[in-house]
Amino acid sequence: MKLFVDFTKPEEFFVKFQRELLPRVGPDCSDLTLLGGMSNIPREVKRSHVVMINKIGQGGFGDVWKAMIDESTVGGVPGYLVAVKTTKDTDLEGAAELLREASLMARVPSHTNIVNLVGVVTSGTPLLLLITFCEHGALSSCLKNKTSIPTQKSKLSICLDVARGMDHLATSSIVHRDLAARNVLLDSLWTGKVADFGLSRVTVASTSDSNDVEMVYKSEDRMFAVRWTAPDTMETLRYTTASDVWSFGITLFEIYSNGARPYSTMDNEAVMKEVQLGYRLPKPDDCSDCVYKSMLLCWDANPLSRPSFTALIDILAGEERKEMFAKQTMVVPASSLPTSTTPSNYMTRRGLALVSHHFQSLLVL
Repeated sequence: MKLFVDFTKPEEFFVKFQRELLPRVGPDCSDLTLLGGMSNIPREVKRSHVVMINKIGQGGFGDVWKAMIDESTVGGVPGYLVAVKTTKDTDLEGAAELLREASLMARVPSHTNIVNLVGVVTSGTPLLLLITFCEHGALSSCLKNKTSIPTQKSKLSICLDVARGMDHLATSSIVHRDLAARNVLLDSLWTGKVADFGLSRVTVASTSDSNDVEMVYKSEDRMFAVRWTAPDTMETLRYTTASDVWSFGITLFEIYSNGARPYSTMDNEAVMKEVQLGYRLPKPDDCSDCVYKSMLLCWDANPLSRPSFTALIDILAGEERKEMFAKQTMVVPASSLPTSTTPSNYMTRRGLALVSHHFQSLLVL
């Protein structure tokens, strides 16, 4: 079935999308009815204000472009770069998925550490989703190219960027479901931004067996990224912030192992079996004890025992302060000091001064 879109008013389109199209797409998209209706409709941008520059990637349902948006003619912001997601054609599945993502992103307040929604183009075809442009691309690619990330941007700083972005999503009752280094982008200042809301879902209150209220999303499909998925989620397909925390621990491993594939010596079946039995990834070479302990906390077999993203931010921020203090208090080698101020010369001058003062005292006596 083809979905042709040409509505003058975007509000009309999104109302029609939620009321008529979602029930025909399937239950996995039905969570959009929780978005609060009209209050979460993305901002409509005129197609004439968007100029495509070049293709920079490909998504599940279409291409990703670098583009320029200029709304100065209508009193808006003059030209600035954005990334644009498109659908390959106007089939129902691709259009519904792109618009589901747009509606979800519109629900989340802007934040420095997530890829934010700029707007949508729903008048005409193809459908366009305009989002934050991140110049340096995927974190996973930058990690593998060790020379790309500047030394002043520490790995711990990137970990904190991701944790803050995920904490913001959790506060907005969003479960990401696919957190990994490939879904973190780096902007022109090398700031990490959590991206790809394609698998994200709104969570709803549920009562667990222990009578604790938790925010849960129950998936209808059995497809998941095995190496980043919590063992409890593999069994139940229940996604919570705690399952995102597990994925965050795997992302930390990726960051500190320069983008290495988790469980690189195992196939997916072996990963599932070993993780269920309690196996955990080893400590990467370039990783402090504190950061590795944080990973292990994220990988607790009991989801209720895993830390919150707020707690993880506190732990990692404390470690960052320790690293900064250590750098500031590094002992400067004597050989790097000017000759006149080396310890030996200083002590020689100090000794002579004391001897001179001693003899002057004797003369006075």
